[in-house]
Amino acid sequence: MGKMTLTQLRKHREQKQDDVARGKVEGKAIQVIIGMGTCGIAAGARKTYDEILRHVEEHGLASQVLIRQTGCMGLCTVEPTVEVVMPGLPSVIYGKMTADSAKDLVLKHLVGKRLLNNHIFDRPAVDIIGAASHGGAASVGATSNSGAASVGATSNSAAAKGND
Repeated sequence: MGKMTLTQLRKHREQKQDDVARGKVEGKAIQVIIGMGTCGIAAGARKTYDEILRHVEEHGLASQVLIRQTGCMGLCTVEPTVEVVMPGLPSVIYGKMTADSAKDLVLKHLVGKRLLNNHIFDRPAVDIIGAASHGGAASVGATSNSGAASVGATSNSAAAKGND
């Protein structure tokens, strides 16, 4: 890196301060966790991460949403995977989350508080989903996830109902 002007140095400092603030946990009730294991990265998780980050910032949610990375989530066949933990909705792991689907995740799940049924590949048991339902935001429906694992669920056909 060559010499920087004072203006460039200030801009660089502001970018680094934004990066640090983005990683702070305090006051952030929503978590978006992107699977960045080798299989996820090979499937495009880096682009998905960048797009989610961009849309979160674009919609003014950066102060409420913690975006972080993790290793493999064990759902390699549906990478890239994104887990969303949000008050009032069940925690879910979305699969096949491309950079194109990042906008839907932000607008429909984070802003609209609706699950993206066509991307759900892992979620809690049906009784937990029913208990977490507020105003019909996450009610029980039926769909198929082509044999995807459902941690704690009694059936792979139980899904949270929302508007896709």
